[in-house]
Amino acid sequence: MAIKQAPSPTLPYGGDSDFIESERQRLAREIHDGLIQELTGAVLQLELCEKMCKRDAGQILDPLTRAKKQARKCLHQMRQLTFDLRLTAVKELGLLEALRRNCDELSRENGIAVKFRVTGVEVDMPLPIARSLFCIAREALLNATKHAKARHIEVGVSFDRQHVMLAVKDDGAGFDVEPALAKAEEQKKFGIVGMRERAHLLGGSLHVQSSRRSGTEVIAVIPYPPLQEHG
Repeated sequence: MAIKQAPSPTLPYGGDSDFIESERQRLAREIHDGLIQELTGAVLQLELCEKMCKRDAGQILDPLTRAKKQARKCLHQMRQLTFDLRLTAVKELGLLEALRRNCDELSRENGIAVKFRVTGVEVDMPLPIARSLFCIAREALLNATKHAKARHIEVGVSFDRQHVMLAVKDDGAGFDVEPALAKAEEQKKFGIVGMRERAHLLGGSLHVQSSRRSGTEVIAVIPYPPLQEHG
């Protein structure tokens, strides 16, 4: 029997094409106003270093430091823009294909094994749920590669008649969950706290199982919207 989802919350755009075009224009503005200007500044600093090096090599430290800071800022902006583009991909491709491509890209870039699997019959869920699950998966994958130094990661999405579940499991360093949560809340960091908040906002839950040298598993369970019709 097919499951018909309740209508998605109204988007702040007239339709799919309007949304996509608006996102493209926003990203173009951010690239022009942010990245291009920062990269231009970094290039000017490096050119200054080149000129100063010919006169007095001891004077190039300050402009080199400024260029390095600008380059790091550009890198951060590029990562954020890449993530924004992937969120657009969730709308255009759907959650599963966007996650599959993200896992493939992560595997190629980091040289690690990332397996992606789907269980059950896919449900056409509202966009806010798909985007939140993608954000949770991205954060879990970032933690697994950057902090835990995992070599093997498994990403799974499963569907039943009432919920969609996302699970991200790695073989990384692991950590003590409760102290890490307390520290993250105290320092107002996104991480696990943010993932949990995303799940809670959709009426779901998020659980983290981990211990040192034993890997980590993040499980998010999100209910489908109410007022479903079964037929």
